[in-house]
Amino acid sequence: MGDGEVVATYDDSLVRVTSRRLVPLVTEDDVAGVLHRQPKTILIMGFGHLRVDASGDIYFFASTLIYGRHGCQSRYLERATDGTIRQIRASSTPPNDICY
Repeated sequence: MGDGEVVATYDDSLVRVTSRRLVPLVTEDDVAGVLHRQPKTILIMGFGHLRVDASGDIYFFASTLIYGRHGCQSRYLERATDGTIRQIRASSTPPNDICY
């Protein structure tokens, strides 16, 4: 992240806001890949608790709904400055009817 740039959510994606455009950082298909799912098989119902550390890595929760399964599950994810996305952990509670 550089000076004057902001991380935000837009259309179920995590984006970097610059003075000229929105740059996608994390999309539903990216999260599907991290969860070893085929693209278009999950829905991101919302993001929460966004945090950017001193090195520029972004940490956040994504509330996910997987097609064919009942309920949402919160997942804690990281997007490193090199673009790598990884799941740190899934919520300890089973999927439920509460999404972000």
